[in-house]
Amino acid sequence: MVTVALPTIASDLHLTVEMLNAINLVFLITSVSLMLPLGKYVSKYGIGRYLKYGIVLMTVGLLLSAFSTDINALLLSRILQGVATAIINGAMYVIVAIQLPSDKLGYALGIMGSCGYMGLCLSNTVSGLVVYYLSWRAVFLILIPVYIATLLILIKLDKEWRTEDVKEIDNIGSLLYALFMGLFLYGIVRLDNNNIFILIISFIILIMFLRVEKNKEHPVYNLGLLKNFKYVLGNYSHL
Repeated sequence: MVTVALPTIASDLHLTVEMLNAINLVFLITSVSLMLPLGKYVSKYGIGRYLKYGIVLMTVGLLLSAFSTDINALLLSRILQGVATAIINGAMYVIVAIQLPSDKLGYALGIMGSCGYMGLCLSNTVSGLVVYYLSWRAVFLILIPVYIATLLILIKLDKEWRTEDVKEIDNIGSLLYALFMGLFLYGIVRLDNNNIFILIISFIILIMFLRVEKNKEHPVYNLGLLKNFKYVLGNYSHL
């Protein structure tokens, strides 16, 4: 939704193309690089509790975006939304995996994935209508009631979820993973600025990450998943 609003945001806040790219880039880097590491912390220390924290953080980020008057406030709000997205996405799927029996899990995850893709398809149209008839600030505001309603449902549930397989947190692996993903994503979208060296550094960190994870009893990323053809093929299709 934000992508459709970028031209109007640029006109209102007098932003350059570089600034516009940063608005989506900081969100992408933050959410993707932190999703897996934060998922481990959330799974160990209370999924429901941290899901509530994530929703509150998302609401604050959306409000800050809607009332931003300069690029600095807007970038900060997008970082907050990226962190919240990492928490929410990880917690959401783990709750479903814990709550449902194995024979219904694939069916449920399929529905969740389909809803996500439906949202992606509708977002451009919805965002265009909102920007045209209201303003780019309303793009952020219209999402807040959905998050508040979800938060109220979670509070009423009064239930907590945890996964038993998280024995310890792989802090070193988590840090290396976040650094690799952040540098890789930044480097791959800034190749026009001769930032190939950033990609090289990211792959060096990736090698370090693989070596660390290989010797970890409880790794942040299970390298055995790479032997699963369907898992690897699914990731390539997403990429």
